[in-house]
Amino acid sequence: MAYKFYIDPSVNCVFVLHYGEFHVDDPIQQYKEMLEHPQYLPDMNVLRDVLTTSLPVEYGFKFFSDRTTERYKNIEPHMGDCKVAWVLGTGKDYATMHQYNLTTRFGPLLRIERKPFRTIEDAKVWLDVPADFEINYDASDA
Repeated sequence: MAYKFYIDPSVNCVFVLHYGEFHVDDPIQQYKEMLEHPQYLPDMNVLRDVLTTSLPVEYGFKFFSDRTTERYKNIEPHMGDCKVAWVLGTGKDYATMHQYNLTTRFGPLLRIERKPFRTIEDAKVWLDVPADFEINYDASDA
């Protein structure tokens, strides 16, 4: 587990910072913690900052096609209608998350809109987070 997150209801967003080694199950574990957090409400957006680490080598089209529905079936229904922005530091990771999007586009996990980004600024625009909003991961109590 190499991540921390905090929730800011004023901008309807959960901010997640990944660092160190990104484990295959980190997103699932983080979502479970998020859903149990007292500040979390359904329909909150998520900004997942992966700029300083890399996605696991296991991630790819086949991994996502074979496992995504089963892995997220008990999580995503509780998240409601929201957006998840993945901010990625490399072109390879950007392409990997695009593959993830392709595998979820026509399946049962349709309520969540996902999109990869290369900058925090672009992700904030898409999530309707004000440009001058400062992300403060040190505010995390998770």
